[in-house]
Amino acid sequence: MHLKDSLKYVKWIRTQPPIVRGSGRIEACHLKHTGLGGNRLKPNWRHFTCLPLPHDKHMELDNQLKVKGFNAKYGVDLWEMVYIYNQRFYEELDEISY
Repeated sequence: MHLKDSLKYVKWIRTQPPIVRGSGRIEACHLKHTGLGGNRLKPNWRHFTCLPLPHDKHMELDNQLKVKGFNAKYGVDLWEMVYIYNQRFYEELDEISY
């Protein structure tokens, strides 16, 4: 993992199918939040905790269920998915042109 790739990762995540179905555009949902404002636009290791979620599921995760509840409700392991998406990203990195 290279910090310089973190913004590419966020951009790539937004192009991936969502891990659960819902409504709204696909968003990069951070499991480790970056805070508001300019921090989202700077390279940050927390960007590598993003997963692709539709807007409604992103809001449900952040505002209601949190990680443990989301995992239980949808039968997923979000941290395992972070690992899988990071692997996929680095496998495809050479093919991505941003």
